[in-house]
Amino acid sequence: MNKVRYEEYRYSDKIHPFTILPDIQRSQIKYTEEANWHSALEIEFYKQGAAKLLLDGASIDVKENEIAIVSPFKIHKIIPSSKIIYTCLIINLEFCKQIKIDPTKLLFPNILKDCEIIKKINILEEIHNDPSEKFKIAKEYQIIVELLIELATKYGSVLSEPVSNIYDVEIVRRVIAYIQENYEKKISLQELEKKVNINKFSLSKIFKNHTKQTIIEYINTYRCKIAAQMILNGKNVSEAAIECGFNNMSFFTKTFKKIYKTIPSKIKQDSQSLQYGNH
Repeated sequence: MNKVRYEEYRYSDKIHPFTILPDIQRSQIKYTEEANWHSALEIEFYKQGAAKLLLDGASIDVKENEIAIVSPFKIHKIIPSSKIIYTCLIINLEFCKQIKIDPTKLLFPNILKDCEIIKKINILEEIHNDPSEKFKIAKEYQIIVELLIELATKYGSVLSEPVSNIYDVEIVRRVIAYIQENYEKKISLQELEKKVNINKFSLSKIFKNHTKQTIIEYINTYRCKIAAQMILNGKNVSEAAIECGFNNMSFFTKTFKKIYKTIPSKIKQDSQSLQYGNH
């Protein structure tokens, strides 16, 4: 529960309006410590195991043969209760809007159990992974549209007014965006309260409620993430630490080890620990 990141998906090419990540495996000791959010509609099909899905601060149980629906801009994170295998389908928001199924204006159940939707996800996965498939793109489009129609028709409720906590979520997003743009600088709660026009005590409470972490924890772990990338790309440890806003090497090493279960100088040897992304 140490980080939150904004994800902007770059689809496999300009033609595909979606990304499919098949058979992701996670366990109680191998999973990401950061939550994330993005503008896409996310559909997660759980093939094995059980987990808790943190969704805008709420904890939701999900298990084998169930589908989790993560609407656009929802802060979310998966915490496995056992070894899990799941497929993640991420559909571009603009594509949804083009076919007049706007998931930002629909309320979906968090968890579904629907054989027809599961069947469509499995077929889509097979087609997408088969380079010899004839009329591949046309078939993928057809399945995505059918899936969205079925999801919206059977489960989507039109929102008559904004969700009550949308203001709080927007504050969290603005704080995250500011930190990610200024991680190398000194960032104080006083500075952040001015950016979002809310006092630091309320801001801290809102941020913790939605992300299950403090703002300071997020700042430090995001800095460690960038530092790890720098080290993997050839920069030495002290340079990476300083460029990411750490002035105390002992604190940097301690924080880094807590996140990646290894010290910065050994991150190249243990680089698999960076592969635990949420998807």
